[in-house]
Amino acid sequence: MRNFSEIKNINDEKEFTHMIKAIKVRHNNVVPTMDLGVQQLKKGMDPKIIYEDLDEIHQFLDRFYMSRIGICMLIGQHVELHKPNPSPYVVGCIHTKMSPVEVARNASERARAICLREYGTAPDIVIYGDPSFTFPYVPTHLQLMVFELVKNSLRAVQERFMDSDKVAPPVPIIVAEGIEDVTIKEASHA
Repeated sequence: MRNFSEIKNINDEKEFTHMIKAIKVRHNNVVPTMDLGVQQLKKGMDPKIIYEDLDEIHQFLDRFYMSRIGICMLIGQHVELHKPNPSPYVVGCIHTKMSPVEVARNASERARAICLREYGTAPDIVIYGDPSFTFPYVPTHLQLMVFELVKNSLRAVQERFMDSDKVAPPVPIIVAEGIEDVTIKEASHA
């Protein structure tokens, strides 16, 4: 990337976009590779060592992943801005009228499908919030966060009620609009 000459025209811009797309694709396996490395490290460690005490490793991984998220966001934004015929209300990766309720609904459906596949059953999910409320954000980022939140909640509820005669209660997901923020809360108490 450092060797790429100054962008002076449309063709240079297209070449640059093609190059950074290739960089992003080339690095697609970085996260699974890092995960494998961490798993191997855990296997080879003395069981007396508490993982939370490995502060330097945690700090390194935090910096690494934050940097990676930032770089991927910049590359993704640049590439998306150069796609023809963008969707309405979309500027690159950012949806200017994203509905967190709709994102929560989609993420919850995906998480519930995994729970059904793994356990053969899954609690219902009830989403509370105003579906007409929108704000500018990156849908894929929110989708991933809500998916993980709901997936973990479903697993906890399912495991809690697995050997019980009681039916697992629905998992409530609350989407609340604040003055300067949005809160998405899982409220199952599992």
